[in-house]
Amino acid sequence: MGDQDELLLEMEAMLRDQVEANPMEVRPRLRLAKVHAELRRTDAFLEDARAVLTLVQNEAQHPARMQLAQIAKSLGVALPASGGGSSRPVGPARRLGEDKDSRAYFDSLNERFQALRQTPAFITEHDRQLIRCFSRPSPLMHLPRLSREMGGAQLAIKREDMLGQGTRLVMTVAGQVLLAHKLGYSAVVTGSSSIRTAVFMSALAARYGMASVVFVSEQKARQHSSLLLQMRCTGGKVKIANRNNSERDEAMDFCLQEPKSRFMVLGVEAAPEPFSQLNEDLVSTLGREVRAQAKALFRRPPDLMVCRGKQTADAVGFFDPFLDQAGTRLVCVEAQESLEAPEEPTDNFDRRRVQQLTDEQLLQADAILEGSEFPSVRREHAKYKLSGRVEYTSGSSLDARSVIKNLALLEGLIVPVRTAFPLGWAARQARQMKTDELIVVNMIEPYDKDLREIARSIGISG
Repeated sequence: MGDQDELLLEMEAMLRDQVEANPMEVRPRLRLAKVHAELRRTDAFLEDARAVLTLVQNEAQHPARMQLAQIAKSLGVALPASGGGSSRPVGPARRLGEDKDSRAYFDSLNERFQALRQTPAFITEHDRQLIRCFSRPSPLMHLPRLSREMGGAQLAIKREDMLGQGTRLVMTVAGQVLLAHKLGYSAVVTGSSSIRTAVFMSALAARYGMASVVFVSEQKARQHSSLLLQMRCTGGKVKIANRNNSERDEAMDFCLQEPKSRFMVLGVEAAPEPFSQLNEDLVSTLGREVRAQAKALFRRPPDLMVCRGKQTADAVGFFDPFLDQAGTRLVCVEAQESLEAPEEPTDNFDRRRVQQLTDEQLLQADAILEGSEFPSVRREHAKYKLSGRVEYTSGSSLDARSVIKNLALLEGLIVPVRTAFPLGWAARQARQMKTDELIVVNMIEPYDKDLREIARSIGISG
């Protein structure tokens, strides 16, 4: 199997999780249809296409229709009619918190959480728990040689990539189990599509002497039998969800049977209050670490914090503790160009083709990132824009290539392609700043998924 097929299979698994977590979202379903088309899985493509067309059946001019028609033509198949009985459900039976019983459950939980939130000890204990159990904090890595090369501000990278995927999922699950313990619940329950949520939850519940239960589909139970075995070893119980219900709905119903003793764990997906505010507090561990590390290493807070842009979750938790600190500039940098695109047009340069390839590459990167933790980050970025504190700008391929080469040769660090855009932008900004000022760039994505493209960008074949 080639590298491209392996990437597509990885994307397929992650996109399936996105679809299960957000069944009414068109975008992940459309991406999944494209992946199945790339893998030449015609039946799977047609099933995805039918689900997408059902979702957009009231929007005659929706762009998804044209995209699906073009893909179907290339596969030599007829596009199914919209609303034609997809075998995959296109919507949940209910939204959490809208029916009377679950609304009362979340209202009561929110009231108790707000009282606990007033005590700093809760967040302090959460952060300490992450240090004890999950290898936090991730390093803040100073780049002294690159900083001297730029001749301006000191550059540092927050090395979230060193802790692997799922770091903020760990933060939220750990914090929710701690909250359940503090509030006197005796069991934690989840129906998340991410089995890792259940594994983390069960391990932490064991530390607090609590029961843990996960609802999974029969298919997922087969696919993730080793992870579920790990959960059972720490005292967790596995329940197979009914085919007609989502895992999350069954978990919610189970909690409502004994609402005073069972706590619903919801990962990082959208959910009623207190979960959006709770998870915001919990993932802000990332920014709190940066603040403490910058003070210890540089004796000052960051003057500029930079991360990838609005299609990623990199800013979530990274910026939040600094939103009320006017002295720290917060910037999201988009990758708008391909590393291999020429800087100037030539007679043989088809700009539309390069842009099409670049868009597909960025969509793949987005799908991989969002699928691992955040099904969607629109709500978070809307909040940042409304705050007026976060700037959004674009990086350049020239700066990205330059910083990839400089970091490899000066610091021995290989930078992923998309992270190279905010890093390159930050390096250019450093030249205009004072030598005692500090720039921190968040690095979450691993470099190994695009190592060959990185090597080609600095003139190395491999």
